[in-house]
Amino acid sequence: MMIVVQSSINAKLPPVSYVKAIDVWLGACQTFVFGALIEYAVVSYSDNSLRSTRNKEKPPKENFRKAQRRGVFMEEETPFYQPPCTCGLAIIGAEPMKISILDKLQTLFKKPSYLPAKIDFYARFITPVGFIVFNIIYWTSCAILVAKSAEELK
Repeated sequence: MMIVVQSSINAKLPPVSYVKAIDVWLGACQTFVFGALIEYAVVSYSDNSLRSTRNKEKPPKENFRKAQRRGVFMEEETPFYQPPCTCGLAIIGAEPMKISILDKLQTLFKKPSYLPAKIDFYARFITPVGFIVFNIIYWTSCAILVAKSAEELK
């Protein structure tokens, strides 16, 4: 999508041999989108590799089923990260209890121990902060360049 947008914008502008401000903006946006794709691939790969190593350590499912038939129930660990409930209500007993905003913020900022979830946790904050920093630098630079060119025209 970003390539289509960049192509359509460049088709409407006159061809020049230098980099335009819109090229910098769209290039940075493409970089952030590509970074999110890379982050997803890293999280997916690390999750799959951790699952496969955990599955190798576990007894085969046949042994689990045989034990169930004999009446011996083995506790099976969850092989993947399950985040805590982030729904608006916590049901304790039969009465629903409202979760406060502070509790919601604590679950949002609680650092997980599972590696793929840690990567996602850090990317959740680093990506928007990086984009905000880029915007501040980009738009400040554009304002300075416009002010300088306006002074030169006087």
